[in-house]
Amino acid sequence: MFSVTAGYPYKKDSKVQLQIDKQKFELFTKDDAAWAADQADRKIVDTLLKGSGLTVKGTSARGTQTSDTYSLGGAGQAYGEINKACGVKR
Repeated sequence: MFSVTAGYPYKKDSKVQLQIDKQKFELFTKDDAAWAADQADRKIVDTLLKGSGLTVKGTSARGTQTSDTYSLGGAGQAYGEINKACGVKR
């Protein structure tokens, strides 16, 4: 299951907006993590592997709006190496 760990608690029962290039997804939160619904998980991973940038927007438990941006350069290669090391065939 695709997830993001923020390092701070999210606002209770809030949603996190995940954007990979122009594709948007909504994640549910619990404590300091946000997860994709099962049906969106594969689409997020497929989009991430083809994308160039990822942005995560959420609200902290204190009410602060947060936005974190990441480069996806090398994500596909890293994902392939992880699968290889774990014996996962995709």
